[in-house]
Amino acid sequence: MNQELRIRNEEIGKRLDLFLTKKLQEYSRSQIQKMVKEGVITVNERKVAPHHFLKEGDSIEMRSGTGHNQELRIKNQAVVTGPDPIFSPRIITETPDYIILDKPAGMVVHQSEAMLRRSHGEGEPPTLADWILEKYPEIRKVGDDPLRPGIVHRLDKDASGIMVVARTNESFDSLVRQFKLRQVVKRYRIVTFGRVIPKEGTIDVPISRSKTNYTKQAAGSHGTRSALTRYHVEEYLKKYSLVRVMPETGRTHQIRVHFFSKGNPIVGDMIYTPRKKGGKIAPKPFREGGRLMLHAEHLAFRDLSGEAREYTVLPGEDFEKNLAELRVA
Repeated sequence: MNQELRIRNEEIGKRLDLFLTKKLQEYSRSQIQKMVKEGVITVNERKVAPHHFLKEGDSIEMRSGTGHNQELRIKNQAVVTGPDPIFSPRIITETPDYIILDKPAGMVVHQSEAMLRRSHGEGEPPTLADWILEKYPEIRKVGDDPLRPGIVHRLDKDASGIMVVARTNESFDSLVRQFKLRQVVKRYRIVTFGRVIPKEGTIDVPISRSKTNYTKQAAGSHGTRSALTRYHVEEYLKKYSLVRVMPETGRTHQIRVHFFSKGNPIVGDMIYTPRKKGGKIAPKPFREGGRLMLHAEHLAFRDLSGEAREYTVLPGEDFEKNLAELRVA
């Protein structure tokens, strides 16, 4: 029996296992993942990973003997306008040397050792590195770490925004050097609890790993690594502040830790938000479906020819929707 499935624009770019779980409701997601891994389900007559990203014209087949001897064809003539925001970054610019993309909130940049120990891929969303290798397989050999192909800087899982990915080792080395020498200009937009005072300033507080929680960073005089963050308040809301941030250094969780230490934690931060504030239980950062209000909006660096390049990515709909709610909160 043959069955033809048509997908909407927003389903192009979706993971294979998520797409089939929705379409073949008689199977669980884990069952579908197993069939994909075993080659029972193939795409374009070849074995793929469960997190294969669907493209226009893909042909999905299920082998006979599975209870569903059928061919599932994906056809769509429309232009891709809205891939799944959870799993699909947005390409801003492609050059022969690098890619500029907009990472969605909720996407991990690359696997960690802990993720590998948990057998990453068994029901977990893909990392940015997974997505890069799926779309640009030639980047596999770029860089000095196979877990971070072409990746030259970090962006927290729960943050969104602009990233640059190297496509060649020459570009990788150049970008790494510029980040190390603090020659890359970075700008972020955040929303914090409370009024950030003064309206413009610099937070110069060292950062080190927390002594009580290895997953967290801590700010203070005991810190072993210098950290410098410049900021400017763009707008005071009733209970919050919309702030543009220009970090001079690139420590782990630097912006989150610095504003937490200042008494203005970032809205939506589930790690650096105090449980109590002013003797009262702090408000929940957001209702279910909210996000960390931290967006990387600007990068400036030099390409291999030495020419200055600048790229800006404004916050997406999820950020703006939450901001609109905070304006009236």
